[in-house]
Amino acid sequence: MAFTHHFKPAHKEIKRYYEALASYAGHQVAHEGATSTAFQNLLAATCKKADWHLVPQLATKIRGKQVRPDGTLCDDFNLHRGYWEAKDSSDKLDAEIRKKIALGYPLSNTIFEDTATAVLFQNGVETEPRYDLAKAQDLSDLLNHFYSHTEPDIEGFEQAVDELTKTVSEMRQITTQIVSLIAQVFAVKYVGFVLPDVPLMLSQWPPLRTV
Repeated sequence: MAFTHHFKPAHKEIKRYYEALASYAGHQVAHEGATSTAFQNLLAATCKKADWHLVPQLATKIRGKQVRPDGTLCDDFNLHRGYWEAKDSSDKLDAEIRKKIALGYPLSNTIFEDTATAVLFQNGVETEPRYDLAKAQDLSDLLNHFYSHTEPDIEGFEQAVDELTKTVSEMRQITTQIVSLIAQVFAVKYVGFVLPDVPLMLSQWPPLRTV
C-alpha cells in the first residue's frame, strides 16, 4: 500500500521527540541507551501511518549473516520494510556505518542516526543529502522518505496481492449469482414458485423457464 501521509515539522510526534531529547539534556544524559529511546518512540508512533509496526532488536539473517538492528519495521504481511540503527553521539557515525555494513546489515531502507545526524540508505545506496536532526524539517523529510520507499520486489508483491484480491472478489460475486440461480431453478421445478428472498441479478442472466 502506497504511503500517502505527509509528516510536517509541527506533527505532534515530532514535537514529542524533541521534548524527550530536551528532557534528557536537562538531566545531562546523552548516551545512546537513553537518547535512542526517543527515536524508537518516534518510529513506533509514526510507522502506524504506513501500516507498519516496529520490532526492536529483531534477529534477521541477511545473505547468510545474522544481524540484529536496533529496530525492524514490518508490514501486515510481516515483510521487512525498513531498519533503524542508533549510534552514540560520541561515536564517529561514518565509521560505525562502515562497521555495520561489514557485518552484513541490510541497506534496503535503513536509517543510521546518532541524534545529531541521520543517514538514509535505500536500495543499497546512501541518499543525499544527510539529515540534520536538530531541524524539524529535516526530521519530517527523513520520515517521509523512509516510509514512502518500497523495494521493487515488495512493490511487485503488493500489486499481485491487489490483483488477487480483486479476482477473488469477482469470483465471489459470480459464485453468489450461480448459487442463487440454482436455488431458483430448484424452487421453480420442485416447489412451483420463485423464492422472493434469494438475491438475484436476473437482468444479467437469461430468463428462467419452468420445466
